[in-house]
Amino acid sequence: MKNNTTSIAVTALGAAVTGLGYGLMRKNMKSKFAPGLLGFGLAHIALGVLDMSREKLNDIPLPFDME
Repeated sequence: MKNNTTSIAVTALGAAVTGLGYGLMRKNMKSKFAPGLLGFGLAHIALGVLDMSREKLNDIPLPFDME
């Protein structure tokens, strides 16, 4: 996968898991599993968005001297 495609996939997976966790929390407020899913999904969304916004290594010119 390309870098941008991977970031989008991670963000989409996070959105799906967040929705699942939120739905389980609304169904059963005493669930101990649902808040974990919600947090796990939100973390994936945050990491996917941060990965999309960072500068790619291929775009940065690096000096290379072999003397």
